[in-house]
Amino acid sequence: MLVRTSGLSVKKSCKLLELKRGRYHRWFRAWKEEGPEGLRDKMSGPESCPHSLLEEEKQAVYKEADENPDVKHRKLAYQLQNKGICFVSASSVYRLLKEQDLIKEREKISGPKAPDSRDDGPKEPNKQWHTDVSFIRVNGRWAKLVSFLDGYSRKIIHWKLAYSLSAWDVSRVYDEAVGKEGLLEEKEKPDIVSDNGPRFVGRDFTALLEELGVKHRRIPVNHPESNGKIEVFHKTLKYEGVYRQKEYETLAEARKEIDKFIRNYNENRLHQGIDYVTPVQKHEGKGDAIIEERNRKHKEAIERRKMINQKRTENGKTKDKIKESV
Repeated sequence: MLVRTSGLSVKKSCKLLELKRGRYHRWFRAWKEEGPEGLRDKMSGPESCPHSLLEEEKQAVYKEADENPDVKHRKLAYQLQNKGICFVSASSVYRLLKEQDLIKEREKISGPKAPDSRDDGPKEPNKQWHTDVSFIRVNGRWAKLVSFLDGYSRKIIHWKLAYSLSAWDVSRVYDEAVGKEGLLEEKEKPDIVSDNGPRFVGRDFTALLEELGVKHRRIPVNHPESNGKIEVFHKTLKYEGVYRQKEYETLAEARKEIDKFIRNYNENRLHQGIDYVTPVQKHEGKGDAIIEERNRKHKEAIERRKMINQKRTENGKTKDKIKESV
């Protein structure tokens, strides 16, 4: 064998041949124990491995990747699973796309890291909302966007875009958000997490929170990561929405496009921080059932794949024996 006669170590030889050492050792063991026939069976292609993806699964991955060129491999895998198209792992999707040179090198963008979904945050919706103000260019001016995001589900509860945004305006947006969620008659309103911006320490906003008995946690100065969930949303909105088109000409146009983006974000976009379900699914208590069903179907797909591949291998060996007898 080439590796054995190269004079190099197995590690160096496999690296030069771009061959995984585990695969080399399996092939060498088959050759040593079963001779050339055993090695041929091991190297005969995907059908010899019971867990190899089926051709129909590969084509489904390629099709989904072609239709969603900006979706990364991990989200693409869960997207396929949630749609019920095929049930393949993220690592398998990555390998397939890598083989076809479909993994794009993305420019690294500095910004807040997504919070760990296993943190000590709220255990149910409408217990803690995150808020912040972001700036969006509209017709040569800076408009101000305030958003309220549910810390449990990542759902955007309510938002407002305006050229002028005072503490009173922010208090009205919070009040409207409470109404939208049907919480006006609830004794306990969602707590608020914000930075120390003037709109969140202003008299009108603090007076409303005191009136409602709402707890207000202000993050440490110069530590935006403490409010990372809303920071990440605003970054996503800009890089996947605002920055992909020309500057908005009017506030009406900007509001229409932002509303469209947020509806898609809430209802359709799989979110990494909540195990790749949508914010609305998580908010409505459907997330765990979706994840459980997805995992069940994934296991069924693995067993089906294994059965089909083993049957193909057995059929191939039978054909070889028939040829030898002839």
